[in-house]
Amino acid sequence: MRQLVALAMLFLTACQVQGAGCAQYGPETTELTGSLELRDYPGPPNYESVQAGDRLEQQWILVLPSEMCVDAASPPSTEAGRVTGIREIQLVQGPESPSLLHLRGRKIKVSGQLFSAHTGHHRTPVLLAVRQVSPN
Repeated sequence: MRQLVALAMLFLTACQVQGAGCAQYGPETTELTGSLELRDYPGPPNYESVQAGDRLEQQWILVLPSEMCVDAASPPSTEAGRVTGIREIQLVQGPESPSLLHLRGRKIKVSGQLFSAHTGHHRTPVLLAVRQVSPN
């Protein structure tokens, strides 16, 4: 019986440690570093092929140096649950966001709020609404 209790405690501790390093969806601000890429994707009407008539959409993608995870801060959250194995995050800019063109292909540090994909224009499971960007 003691061994069973010890095994259960070890399992619970491992689960807690696994989630301890996850970033949180907004409103918390998250800071990330990685390489900035501008990628082409097919857009409306079918999101399948630019050559077949879909509009070209370009999206900024932050390529992370290592995997990360994102977790909802606390239930009930409007965001998706835990997402693991994240290596790329689409950056979403608002009207007041800084330009990224001069940083294309460079290592950058970016901060903002994480949120989960919810439209066909979202190219990664987790996105970052950009607040600040700087070369790294």
